[in-house]
This record gives sequence, structure tokens and C-alpha cells, in this order.
Amino acid sequence: MKARSDIAGKINILPDTLQDNPGGRFNACIEEAGLADLVQFACMEGQDRVIEIQGNETGGKIFFSKGEVVHSICQGAAGEDAFFRLMGIKNGNFLLKRTTNNTEKTIQVPWNFLLIEALRRKDEAGFRNSSKETETSILVIDNSHAICATLEGILRNGCGVKNVITANDGKDALEKLITNRPSLIALDINMSIMCGDLAVKHIMIRSPAPVFLFFSKPDAQTLFPKVMELLRLGAMDFIPKPENDNDWAEVSGRMKRISAYLSALKINNIRRARQPKEFSKKARQTGPASKLFMVIGGIGGLIELQKILPSLPSRDDLAVLVFQDMADGSVPMFSSAMDQCTEITISQLKDGGPILSSHCWFVNWTGSWKIACWENGQAIRQTGASSVEKGHFDIGGLISAASLAYGPNLAILALSGTDLDMKAGLEDAVMHGSHFWLQNQASALYPGPLEEIGSWELEEATVETEAVGKLLQRWCQGETLWQDF
Repeated sequence: MKARSDIAGKINILPDTLQDNPGGRFNACIEEAGLADLVQFACMEGQDRVIEIQGNETGGKIFFSKGEVVHSICQGAAGEDAFFRLMGIKNGNFLLKRTTNNTEKTIQVPWNFLLIEALRRKDEAGFRNSSKETETSILVIDNSHAICATLEGILRNGCGVKNVITANDGKDALEKLITNRPSLIALDINMSIMCGDLAVKHIMIRSPAPVFLFFSKPDAQTLFPKVMELLRLGAMDFIPKPENDNDWAEVSGRMKRISAYLSALKINNIRRARQPKEFSKKARQTGPASKLFMVIGGIGGLIELQKILPSLPSRDDLAVLVFQDMADGSVPMFSSAMDQCTEITISQLKDGGPILSSHCWFVNWTGSWKIACWENGQAIRQTGASSVEKGHFDIGGLISAASLAYGPNLAILALSGTDLDMKAGLEDAVMHGSHFWLQNQASALYPGPLEEIGSWELEEATVETEAVGKLLQRWCQGETLWQDF
């Protein structure tokens, strides 16, 4: 099967002649079939195949086995890097053929993760990060016409989004993605057409826009593994579908907050998290922790936490507190799901809980908290409920109290989108010898707040989230080679 490309970004399979073939094979003519479509076909077919690709400047091969991309090579690269380079070719020829199953395996990532990443890399240069300003638009995809109408009203009247597009199933959504470039996709994970899960993944592959997920509360136990898979694929946020006025108020708050920052998001920094291994045996909690690690994440933080939490070391001297900007109803589900992927215990933060070793407490940006004495250690207590609005969550006061209690045994990490008033608290922490680390702004979905925090020059190190587990282990062991990160 030979291919010749006539349109940038598309590859047409056009044999030189169409003729009878009595040998049991077909001569193929598949018009407007892109390389991404062929990769999906090869994976879904499940056979051992190879695509040989030749572009104007480079060429290479992509190998498939048992429904996955297993290896890729091009000039000067192999593995994932070669795959991304080949998927970025705009014009060229390719040949799809069978191969043996003894191909070298250099790629471990599931094919849909790879393809989403490749197409985002290819598309983002001409989309969000272009110098040309585009009007904010949001695509709402939900089976319910009533929910679509309500969300459209919230976005238009409450968030000031003029261009709202709605679709009621996966097929309709994919058709509208052809003619629209949404800034955000609000997506119900239950699709009535196109096999549900496949439609959702296909939508995420087809558009580089950030994705906000909805799912049904009554089916949360069944649906949440799918939600977690889509979060690993790069969805930026999620929330249960509203059932009453309070739920709608929370949805409205989340949409207002996210839509306000859409133009500042760097979509090329939506990096997929790998499938973590599950831990059936948890580390034993040995008592009060002598060291505390605090993580504070804003918009984009959920993407990073999926890389950080599975890497947390189990130690009899370390406890973790996570404060993440997210919907209140999403906290118990996310913390429960991540608990299955860590050796330490992860649970939702409760008022009065003692700060124990080998335990991570998770909570959103609601309520005010303080550190209080508890037996031989410390506990965290809630001092009052509050909203997620900037300035209402007193993280600065909590940092000051924690630095007073733990001193040099406190480490703090700020992730993407952390736009809280915490300068005074960080200054107190540094004065007490505590450690402050900052996610590398260049890798953040919403880097603006990190750039402002960096201007305070209080951080000890800027780090990539994939290195946090190693950095934390070294800190606990007393090492001080922060420049390595």
C-alpha cells in the first residue's frame, strides 16, 4: 500500500493504477487519510506492522505489535522522540506493510497517549501559541440538551464567553471540531454515539484544547477509572455533573475561574502521565512525622500531581499535605484513586487530623487551616470555611505556622497556577530555614503565577515535577545539591 501526500498534514493513499487483483488482495485508494488515522488503524487492527515514512527532510519507521506502538526510528533518534518527529512531518510518502514480531521494544507508552501527545505538539504551534489573537470559544459536549443549555448560559452570562458551541454526542462533536478551534472543551465522558470511550479519546486526539470533564455522580464508582485515564491523557480538570443548585454553583465557579485564564494557558505543556503501578501493601504509619512536605497546585496542578504522588517516598519521618485548586466534590474521588498508586496512604484532609508519617492528606482551596500541637507532634485544624476565590484561602498564614512548627524540616512546592497571596508566608518560611521549591515555569500549563512567585527570589530550586520524588528523598537524607535540579 503506497501513499503520496498532496495536502500539508494529510497523506492520501493513491495507487498509480486501480486493477483487478485475483490473488485475494485489494488495491487501496483511501483519500484524505492522515498519518494519525493510519497509526490508529494499525493499533486497532492488532497485527505486527511497520509504517515506512519519507518526508521532504527526514524519514523513518514506526513499528506496531499486538495493538501498540512498540518502536520507532528516524535519523538521529529512536523511541518516543523518533515517533514525535515522524508524526510532525507535513508532507511525504509512506508504506504500510507486515513485519515480524521480534521488533526491538523502545516504546512503553500506550498508543493513544503517544498519538495525543504527537498531535498536540504538531498542532499547538499554529493554534494557541501563535502570535495571532483568537477569540475565546468553548465547546460543550453533553448528552443532555438541558445541561448544554445551562452551561451555555453560565459561560455566556457568567463568564463572558461569546462563542459557545454545543454538541450532544461524539459524532456531532467530531464534526464541529473540523470547523472550530475551541479554547476549551467541556466534555461529558458518557457518549451516546461512537462507543463512548473511543469517542472521548478521539475528541481529545483531534483537538489540542484543554479538556474539562463531567461525569455522573450515581455512576462515579464505575466511571472514575475512565476519568483517571482521561486525566492521565491530559484533561486539566473534572467535576461531577450537577444535580442541584449547590452543584450548579460549584460548576459555575469552576468555569468562571478556568475561562478567566484560558488565554494564558500554554497547551504545549499538557504532558501525559504514565500509567502508575498499583500498591497492594501500604507503608505502616509509625507516628508523628518530623518532616512535612507541602504541595500547592493551581490550574494545571492536577496534571502535575499525577506525576508527583506516585513518586513520593515512604519514610517514617515524612508527611505530605496537598492543597489543590479543584472542585470540592472531586477531592475524595481523586485522592482515593491516587491512593491505589502510592506506597503511602492518601486520603482527604479532615479537621483535626494528626500529621503522621507515610501519610498524604489532600484537600482543595476551601477553608482556612492552622497547625496545632498534638501529643508528640502536630495536627492540622480547620478554622473556617471559605471560597476558592483568590485571597480567601489563607495559605500564607498556614505556611507561616508550619515553618514555625517545623523550621528546616518543612519543604514547600508551588505548582502550575498557584496564584495565592503567600509572599509573607514564604518569607517567614525562608527566615525559619524552611525550603521552598518552584515548578519550572517553562513546563507549567499556567506559568504566569509561577513567574510572579519567581520574581520574589525566595525559591531554593526550580524543578521538573518528574524529579520531585528524587529531590524529596535527597532532602530527607540531608543532601543539599539543589543545583542538580
